[in-house]
Amino acid sequence: ASAWTTTGSLAVGRGSHTASVLSDGKVLVAAGNTGGSTSTLASAELYDPAANSGAGDWFPAGSLNTGRYLHTATLLPNGQVLAVGGGTNDGSTAIASAELYDPAANGGAGIWTPTFRPLTTGRYLHTATLLPNGQVLVVGGGVVNGPPTGSAELFQ
Repeated sequence: ASAWTTTGSLAVGRGSHTASVLSDGKVLVAAGNTGGSTSTLASAELYDPAANSGAGDWFPAGSLNTGRYLHTATLLPNGQVLAVGGGTNDGSTAIASAELYDPAANGGAGIWTPTFRPLTTGRYLHTATLLPNGQVLVVGGGVVNGPPTGSAELFQ
């Protein structure tokens, strides 16, 4: 039989965030928003299911360089997480930046680093797919003041 069990709570309630299972089994919850027009989050948290005698617990995971929601997060073969695009506080900006989270950096607390180059097109509500060669294909999504885009880009 299936059942739900309560675990600890996030330090900050959030929506439109991402959750990625890391190579070590921890879950990275990144960015999102708290509702309202100035609510975009840059913070991130790690859920460790093995902590607290197996009941799980939450830990800070640093802050992204850019607050974002409606973005994507892709686990890369090297164990890092690529956060791409998203929207800003009032929805007036489609973000063209991307960041990498390295869970091994900063004594295991992780660190966020902007990618060398931004996206060609700022986008939110897009998809990001890890390809067999390790590249990430970013497709479609919303742009500011226009219909969804049909453009695609590769992260390599």
